[in-house]
Formats: sequence, C-alpha cells, structure tokens
Amino acid sequence: MTEENPAETTVVTQIITGSMVQISGRDYVEAAMLPNSVPVFMALAKSDLIDETSIDNERLFQHRFGRYMTRTVRAKIIAIKSDYCLSDRQLWWLIRSAHIRLTRTSAEIKPDKWALGIGWFYVSLLVCYGLLGCYLLSITPQHIPPWRQTAGVLTMCITFIGGGWLIERVFIAPWRWVTYKS
Repeated sequence: MTEENPAETTVVTQIITGSMVQISGRDYVEAAMLPNSVPVFMALAKSDLIDETSIDNERLFQHRFGRYMTRTVRAKIIAIKSDYCLSDRQLWWLIRSAHIRLTRTSAEIKPDKWALGIGWFYVSLLVCYGLLGCYLLSITPQHIPPWRQTAGVLTMCITFIGGGWLIERVFIAPWRWVTYKS
C-alpha cells in the first residue's frame, strides 16, 4: 500500500494575468473571483503601482483625487505627492484648498499665506461666536423649557466642532503640509 501525497493529488488551476507571477497555493488570488473595480485594485495593489497606473489611467486618477487632468498634470501631481510624502486624502484637500495651482499643462505647489491668515481669522470669528453663544445661553429666562436650552447648546457645539474641523482642513492643515517638504 502506497501513501499518496496530498500535494500531488490536488489539482490547482492557475490563471496568470498581468506582469506579476504568483505561486499557486501560497500568495495567489484568482483574478476571476474578484470584482473588477477601482476600489478593489486600490485596496490590493502596492502604492507605487497605483501611482504609476494613475498617471496612465485618467479614470483611476479621477477616482483618487476627484478631477480629470491631462497626463502631464497627473505626472506632476504624483511627483508632488511623493516629494512631500502626502497621502491621497491630503493631496485631495490641497487641490480643493487651492494650494496646488493647476493649469492645463502644469501643477505646482504655491503655499498661500493669505489662506493661513484667513483660516486663523475664521477661527477667531468662531471663538467669538462660541463665547457669545455661551453668554446668551447663561442669561436665558427661566420660562424657556430645558429641552430648548439643550437644543441651543447642541446646535452651538455642532457648529463649533464642524466649523473648526472645516477651517482646519481647508485653511490651516494644508499650510503645514506644504511648508514641511521631506
């Protein structure tokens, strides 16, 4: 009686797609079983491969950064991302906050000192609004029901936290990201 080796009796079908060869049964994922979509590709591929593919594929670039751009601009944006060690989300905010100047043929970082000043001005306005709201809530008449006072406090807190987060993301944080180059 002979013993059979389980590795010899198992039939493994391997489909190789793309330029990377994988070892069946160890680090192999069958491409036919995965949905063919951008989020799956971005979840499974290495960051360098995603960056290279984003330069060549405008739909992937649009999915990552929210804009369609020419190949030249896409290459410059990816170069900025690697030069400043930025994440995709940080680059997304930089594009929206106008710290990256975009034209049809170029993309360059231009830190705007006005944006930083405007951000701190908005923070001071938000603090004044919060202090005024606290004062007004402290002198409320006794005939106002407690649920309305609670609603006022919650509205103030939501406005203060949401406004502060938005001001920090649009005006203050991008300044920090572009002034500290790696």
